[in-house]
Amino acid sequence: MRAKGLAAAALGLALSIGIGTASAQAMWPRLPTSGFTTGRAATPADVQAGRAEFALAHGAVPVSKPLPLLIPQYAYHRDGDKRVPVIVVQAEELGGRKFVGARMADGVGLVGYLGEFELLGREAPKARAKTP
Repeated sequence: MRAKGLAAAALGLALSIGIGTASAQAMWPRLPTSGFTTGRAATPADVQAGRAEFALAHGAVPVSKPLPLLIPQYAYHRDGDKRVPVIVVQAEELGGRKFVGARMADGVGLVGYLGEFELLGREAPKARAKTP
């Protein structure tokens, strides 16, 4: 799901979306030491500050729960037949749905369901993304 308008509207929740600020670098830049959210649900303030790509919240209060994933970490986001290299910056669950916020090497953020991501861990992958 590349579009950032997730199921929040259907759930009657506020969904705040941000765009990453990392500069364009190599295919796999170093993992960030800040600018991500782990161990808790993101707030709209986290999105504004660049620490998250989305916030599932009622007003300023998060209504989701963090997923127990290693964050940050490298991943591929599957978009059709393409695998786009990203860095996972947050992962949350709401109503049985698991959402991931990530940033591409050029800093552009995206949000999708966990099943759309191939998680790779914290060691930079050696191979480049394959695109048809």
